[in-house]
Amino acid sequence: MPAKQAFEVAADHAALQAAGTDFPSGTIAFRLRPELGDGAVQLRNANASGRYLVHVFEPESPVRMLLTSGRDLALNGGQLEISGRLFEGDRPLQARRLGGLLTSPDGRSFDLEFSSNADGELLARVDLPEAASAVPGLWEVHAFAVHEGRGRR
Repeated sequence: MPAKQAFEVAADHAALQAAGTDFPSGTIAFRLRPELGDGAVQLRNANASGRYLVHVFEPESPVRMLLTSGRDLALNGGQLEISGRLFEGDRPLQARRLGGLLTSPDGRSFDLEFSSNADGELLARVDLPEAASAVPGLWEVHAFAVHEGRGRR
């Protein structure tokens, strides 16, 4: 299906900048039309090359993931701890798998390997490099979870 039929709302990079956001060049925001129903979605662009990051926000999903860190500031050569937990409503869920990446402003990525504690919380610790990124900007945590329950993931 062509994008103009599948997208309910779309904003290109210029529109996002006009709204006061600071996304990289080439960023677009869109919402799929709800009447398309459930099922797999495939995004394709014949001219695509390089690396892409797709953020998905599903406000009607009963499952959500919460990521936290014990601190707002991390220093070169220090350690950052990230905890994650899945919920359905207010009820904690057991993630079958949780993994992720810590990405620096210059694009370097560091694997996050999560392990579960006795409470079911998933924890990852990453050692930050001594030489931080020379590119200004925020570091990002990207986490990926797998949960199976009632036919949903």
